[in-house]
Amino acid sequence: MISDYTVKPMARPQRRFRQGQPRTQLPPVLLKALQTRLDTKLAERIEQAFADLEVEIERRMGPSP
Repeated sequence: MISDYTVKPMARPQRRFRQGQPRTQLPPVLLKALQTRLDTKLAERIEQAFADLEVEIERRMGPSP
């Protein structure tokens, strides 16, 4: 049984800076592009994790009839 999973962020996480952490002074358009790229990479990793999990479940339980 192969399933397709679509992973989409439901809400933007709140990002807070710790005291002493340098703040970047990038233009808003670059910050948005960076955030979009990171969100895409995270979604890809989550999708891969689900695929790996499904393969592992099939390996342990045997293929479905």
